Amino acid sequence: VSVLDAGKLALKCELVDLAAIVQQAVSDARAFSDGHAITLTVPASLEARVDPLRIEQVLANLLNNALKYSPVESSIDVVISQPLDAEIELSVRDHGRGIPFEERNQIFERFYQAPDHGYTTGLGLGLYISHQIVELHSGRIRAEFPPDGGTRFIVTLPVAADVALAPASAD
Repeated sequence: VSVLDAGKLALKCELVDLAAIVQQAVSDARAFSDGHAITLTVPASLEARVDPLRIEQVLANLLNNALKYSPVESSIDVVISQPLDAEIELSVRDHGRGIPFEERNQIFERFYQAPDHGYTTGLGLGLYISHQIVELHSGRIRAEFPPDGGTRFIVTLPVAADVALAPASAD
């Protein structure tokens, strides 16, 4: 968080198969799930210029929140698509309690935590960090609150992010 606040987080963007990154993140989440059904709708391949480690971090945050704040028997739906030539859309939807109306404008703030309804809480930094990472990619993140409950987080990323790149490492 201090690196983000200081404006020192540099992305290491490269051309990657974003579909493969999403598939791996979902596979990892399934391994840690206590029985949630995690559905995945993903094309065979979808290339984008992103920082793969940071996008994995965003996905892990969204999936962890979905697992944490939805009942075990409910499903979590992950979808990645390319609705426009220049944009990729990634969504993670849970079918939990959702976020109270009066708190929805705070969800991307540092230290915000959803009300504890018997679920384990964290530090309240996951959505804040995710928001910052997505913005560094020149993208957007937003939340929708479907009428049948739960929350759907939507990340929109440019296919070729216009970001300040970190120097390539010699690894």
